[in-house]
Amino acid sequence: MKNYQIEIYGQENQLFISENGIVDIPLEIINKAETFVIIDLDKKIDYHLYKEELKITDSVLYFSQGKIIETVIVNSKKEEVLIGIEDKGWASRLYIRPGTSRMVEIPENKLYVGKKIKKIRYYFSGGKHPVTGERVDKSDTKIIAFMYTCESADCKNPQYLLPKTEVNFTGSGKYLEIDVNHRNIIIDETFKNIYVGFVSLGSFVIKMKKANKIGENKCYYVEEERQWFKQATYHCPVIFLSIE
Repeated sequence: MKNYQIEIYGQENQLFISENGIVDIPLEIINKAETFVIIDLDKKIDYHLYKEELKITDSVLYFSQGKIIETVIVNSKKEEVLIGIEDKGWASRLYIRPGTSRMVEIPENKLYVGKKIKKIRYYFSGGKHPVTGERVDKSDTKIIAFMYTCESADCKNPQYLLPKTEVNFTGSGKYLEIDVNHRNIIIDETFKNIYVGFVSLGSFVIKMKKANKIGENKCYYVEEERQWFKQATYHCPVIFLSIE
């Protein structure tokens, strides 16, 4: 496999995306893991593995066996639909500090019913802090990504579509892209608004759109520990979904 992502579940949930066919995963993370999901992004094949199927020899991780549980064959081209705050037109850049959380609200829409959520895209960038002069490389971006559906941003019982998962930006692509096709998330009549966002685990730069240029979408500042949400009225991060 050349292009793939590895999801690790256990004491912590983490996601790693390959760069030139390589993923660097600290062994201490593997030791604490219970299950692994490897997604071949080219062939659209998922491999689900358990801890007992793994062995580490000379700092190299080997899979003793693997079972293909789902093969997706695309025999007709489907139309991709982008929803959320897209990368269209002019965008500014915002320097984000560690521990900051932002979230986009994609309002409920009957036109989305029956469609499958394929990918989450965040538009991060490199840049320099306007005051301190600190330079940030987008390859150092690290976040906790999440996505849920609920009737409001501050609802008490959100239905998580993507559990809170640590993600590192790797590669030279334009977006930090998370493939969720294998999760088989079909938007149905029970879906309310969709909320997708991140918690920053370091300093980085994200592209922003003016709040009056994002249609019916909204975005929020979030302090989850205090259950505090504040709608942003000036600018919002470029975060959007690919559905088809």
